[in-house]
Amino acid sequence: MDSSLVGSILQSAGSGTAIIVVLLLLGIISPKAYTTRVEAESDKWYKAWEDSRSEVEELRRELAVQTERTDNAVATAQRNNEILERFQRRGGQ
Repeated sequence: MDSSLVGSILQSAGSGTAIIVVLLLLGIISPKAYTTRVEAESDKWYKAWEDSRSEVEELRRELAVQTERTDNAVATAQRNNEILERFQRRGGQ
């Protein structure tokens, strides 16, 4: 590789970009290998996100069931209280 090419790349690009370009030109970084690694990492994070989303949906379903049970328990307690109050009024008369 021509050293003047490397020098012009280093001068025209930012240091991070220049390093990547030089590594690509030297064959140290293979675009295919890099792409494969990035895709694998992306797939891993997407699966983790999907798993997390599934867990959140399951928690929401469980919370809905618990909320319904709580509402039913409160309604039952209110009815029982009303019945007890009626019995107390009848007993007092």
